[in-house]
Amino acid sequence: MMKTKLLFWMILFCGLLATALRAETENPDALERWRGLSADQKESLRARYHQWESLSDEQKTELRRKVDYFKSLPEEERKRIYDNFASYRKLSPEAKMQLQQKYARWKALPLERKHQIKENFQKFKQMTPARKQQVLQRLHEWKQMTPAQRKLIRQHFRKNRHSDKP
Repeated sequence: MMKTKLLFWMILFCGLLATALRAETENPDALERWRGLSADQKESLRARYHQWESLSDEQKTELRRKVDYFKSLPEEERKRIYDNFASYRKLSPEAKMQLQQKYARWKALPLERKHQIKENFQKFKQMTPARKQQVLQRLHEWKQMTPAQRKLIRQHFRKNRHSDKP
């Protein structure tokens, strides 16, 4: 699934590039700008254009649809996506693999669990810095516990939670 997302963003970029190249050929200043590029920049553009040309008509249509959607996003959202993509490209292969594994685990979660996680994250974002630090400290302590210790705490929590009800 992560490969699909990565392919989507690569194709999106290629589509944006191809759209820009097509627009440039219709622009009289395009030749001047082309001449101003370094050999490496020209080679990179040629490679990306050939990638675009190798796509099927269906892939190009889908990519154009996604490019249109991307262009319709607010500028700050487009910048956030671009920055995330740039950050991802800088990751080591190991870090990319870890991220792909995390993404696969996220995709495998039931929808209810995803909503719960998102809700908890929103609550965390609204906490004071002191409360956030406290939560992070407790999380760290939880991670240091053995499975048996965690089981005892869960049992204690369930027992006390049910005994508090009228």
